[in-house]
Amino acid sequence: MEKTMTPFKKMTGPQVDKWLDLLRARLRKAKSIPSDVVQEVLEQEGCEMMDEFEVNLRRRVEARINRDSAFILVVEFSLIVPERYSGRTLNPTSLMV
Repeated sequence: MEKTMTPFKKMTGPQVDKWLDLLRARLRKAKSIPSDVVQEVLEQEGCEMMDEFEVNLRRRVEARINRDSAFILVVEFSLIVPERYSGRTLNPTSLMV
């Protein structure tokens, strides 16, 4: 059975701003990091660090999408199968891969 994929909306400007606000707040709390070394890292590895941030965000988003998809499949399965298993209790968590 083939599923139709719905196109995702792109990340919005306010979402980017929220992410930057969270990052700024966290970095302001990190006062024990030496400023001169921070400057050196930013100059030499800044782009690489931003790539890593994006990869981590994408990984978490995809995990959330996959988790939600698994939940939908379990719900769909449990709606179809009960007639075949009358009298037995199904544990939906045992059906998740």
